[in-house]
Amino acid sequence: MPDRQQLQQTLIKLDGAPYPAYKDLAKTYDFPQFQLTFTRFQSDPFASPSSITLKIPHRVSQFSDSLRRSPAQCLGLRDYLARCLGREAANLSQNSGSGNSGRIQVAKLGQEVLDRTVVLARENEWEVRL
Repeated sequence: MPDRQQLQQTLIKLDGAPYPAYKDLAKTYDFPQFQLTFTRFQSDPFASPSSITLKIPHRVSQFSDSLRRSPAQCLGLRDYLARCLGREAANLSQNSGSGNSGRIQVAKLGQEVLDRTVVLARENEWEVRL
């Protein structure tokens, strides 16, 4: 599986390339504490955004196992993590270029705690979709 260095080399190679060239990133990259997968690519500056998935082993996240056993607690934790991701994405996001280039977004959440797919608790890992 490609790693962080291979991703970095590919990104350097692709810098300034047209949008379709970024499909070369369509792999899962192995980092020491998580895996990163590019799942969808923006075809032009005005198209729907690219998306990624992060998989983080439970042992890395260090959340108590009991938070995943109770459906209500797991849902609350997933909702909390999605809200934290949304805030951090808003802080990191910056428009660069045209259209939606450079923007990082998580679906806007209302005040309700609902079962969403931004953060999922799998058997051995957390799955985070951006």
